[in-house]
Amino acid sequence: MSDPNDTPPVDPDADPADERIRFCLACGEAVPFVQVTCPACGHHDAAVAALAADPPPTARCVACSAALAPSGHFCPRCGSAQSEPRLPPPVDSSSLDVPPDRIETAAVVLVIAAPVIAAAALLLAYAFAPST
Repeated sequence: MSDPNDTPPVDPDADPADERIRFCLACGEAVPFVQVTCPACGHHDAAVAALAADPPPTARCVACSAALAPSGHFCPRCGSAQSEPRLPPPVDSSSLDVPPDRIETAAVVLVIAAPVIAAAALLLAYAFAPST
């Protein structure tokens, strides 16, 4: 009879990324991490599709050369500490910029709409307040 505390031997050539799972956002079923569509309910996860299309950059362990996440401080295969923290490359923020005219428009709408909404709330509160 085997000891329940025994763990199976770790395959040093196995990629830890192959064993990751995630849960379907629609039905909660366990799904392989890189699978885009849930086999149980057919839900398509756009975030996983985006990751599959543009995988994060990887680095290599200084001790065993296993693939690491860029920000990994320890190797998931051998456990050795990495010599320096690895950071992902900077994001190109030019695609995230909002044009200044849209910000000004939003500010004007907010300045006009906020007092109107507050006045409407006060009028409704006064209209439905119990009279004493």
